[in-house]
Amino acid sequence: MFKKLFAILLILFLSSCTIYVQPSSNNIEEDVIQNLTIFTINDLHGALEEKDAKGFAYISGYIEEYKENYDGEVIFVANGDILQGTALSYLSFGATVIEALNLASLDAFTIGNHEFDWGIEVIESFVDGSNDFEVKANFPFLGANIYEKSTNQRLDFLEPYTIINKGDISIGIIGVIGERLEGSISPSRVNPYEFVDPIPLIKDITRDLRVNKNVDTVIVMTHDATTSFNNEIKSLSGDYVIDALINGHTHYEYANHESRSGYANLPIIQSGANGNYLGRITLEINLTKNKVLSSSVNNLNVRNLYYDGSPNQIVKDYIDEEVNRVDPIVNELIGHAARTIYTSDALVWAANVIKKATNADIAFINSGSFRNQAFPVNSNEEITYGVLFEMMPFDNIIKTTKIKGIYLQQFMDLTKDGMIYDSDFKGIDTSKTYTIATVDFVFDKSYNPFLYYGDDTQNTQIFIRDILRDDIKSFTDKGLHWDPYK
Repeated sequence: MFKKLFAILLILFLSSCTIYVQPSSNNIEEDVIQNLTIFTINDLHGALEEKDAKGFAYISGYIEEYKENYDGEVIFVANGDILQGTALSYLSFGATVIEALNLASLDAFTIGNHEFDWGIEVIESFVDGSNDFEVKANFPFLGANIYEKSTNQRLDFLEPYTIINKGDISIGIIGVIGERLEGSISPSRVNPYEFVDPIPLIKDITRDLRVNKNVDTVIVMTHDATTSFNNEIKSLSGDYVIDALINGHTHYEYANHESRSGYANLPIIQSGANGNYLGRITLEINLTKNKVLSSSVNNLNVRNLYYDGSPNQIVKDYIDEEVNRVDPIVNELIGHAARTIYTSDALVWAANVIKKATNADIAFINSGSFRNQAFPVNSNEEITYGVLFEMMPFDNIIKTTKIKGIYLQQFMDLTKDGMIYDSDFKGIDTSKTYTIATVDFVFDKSYNPFLYYGDDTQNTQIFIRDILRDDIKSFTDKGLHWDPYK
C-alpha cells in the first residue's frame, strides 16, 4: 500500500516539474558580424579637375571599384567646405560640384563655414532644385546645430542626421559645424544664424538613434577639429556612444585611434584638403548586439589613386564637359608674373590696390584673404582668371569709412598681426581722422570700431578680385609682366 502511494506521489511531482534539456549547439543563434567602410572627404573646395596628379573622378573611381570587390557595405560622405574655392565651381555657384557628388553616389553632406560664402540659400536651392542650373542633390545636407536666431529653430532644409541602410546595416550619421565658426564667415552672410553647442544635440540624437531607431552604429561628422570636442565625443558611453568621428576645417591630415574603456577604440580622421586625400574608416560591427568590435582608419593619397587606379568614367566625362564649358572664362590670360610671388607679397599688393582704387589714406586686408596653396607663383608663370581665383576665391566687397586715429589704433591693437597694411603705412596719429578701406569680411565684424565710430561709411560695390584682375591686366596692356611691388 505504501509503495503504491509513493509511486502515485512521485508521478504527480514529476508532472508538475519543467525539465530543461540543453539544446543542441546547432540551435544556438550565432552573432551576425559585418563590416562597414566609410569613405570621407573634407574641404574639397571645388577641386574637381585633374591637377597635380589627382582629381575627383579618381576618388569616385576608387570607391566604385572598392564596392565591387569588397565583402561588406560602403558609404561615402562629405564633411564641409566642399563647394567654394575654384572658378569651375564658382561659375555655377557649386552646382557643378553637387552634380559630380550625385554621380559619385554621395550619401551625406555636412555643412561647413564656406557653404555660407554665397549665402546659405544656395544650399537650400540644391535641396529643392530651384537653382538656375536645376541641379538637385540626391543626398541630405546635415547641420544639427545651425539655428536661425529669429526663431531659435534649426534651418528647415538642413537635417540633424540621416539614417542610411546598407544591406543589413543601419547607420546613423550626425552632422554638425564648429560652435564658434561664425567668425570665419562674412558677417553679412552669417549674422541671422548661430551655431549652438553641438554636444547636447549629439547626445540627444544618438540616444534616439540607438533606442528608438535601432541603428547598428552612429557616426559623427563635425566641420571642426578641436581637442576638447574630440575628447567629449570619446567620453560618451552607453546609449550615447559614438563609433567613429570625422573632423574637418583645419585642412590637416591625420588618422588615429583614441582608446576608451569598455568600447572599441574610437577612430578619428581628417583628410587634408582640396582632394589630396580620401579618408577610409572600416568598422567591424556585431549586428546582433549593435556594437562595434574593432576598426581601422587611414588616409589614401589621391596621387596614388591617380597613378594606380582608374577614374569613374561617368564622373570624368561630366567634369571634362564642365571644364570645356567654362574654359574661355577660366583660361582667359590676364598676365605673367615678373618674379616669384609669395602669399606675403600678394597681401601687401592687395592692400595697395585697395588703397589706390578708393583713394583711402590707409588700406588693409586680413591675412587669410589668399589661399596659401596657390603660392608661390613662379617667375614668368601665366596668370589666368582661374589662377587668380584659386589665389583669392572669396567674393569680398570693399568698404570705406572715415574714423579718428584713436579708434583706428584700438582696432590695430585688437587685431595685431591679423591685418596686412598697404606699403605706405607708417603708423597712426591718434589726433587725426583717416579714410580707411578694407574688405567687408573685416569691416563688418561686430567688434570693429568702424561700425560705431565711422563716418561717411561707403559700400563701394567693388569686388576685390575684379580690381586685382584689372591691376594685373594693366601691366599686360603696357607689355610688362605683373610685379606686385610696382
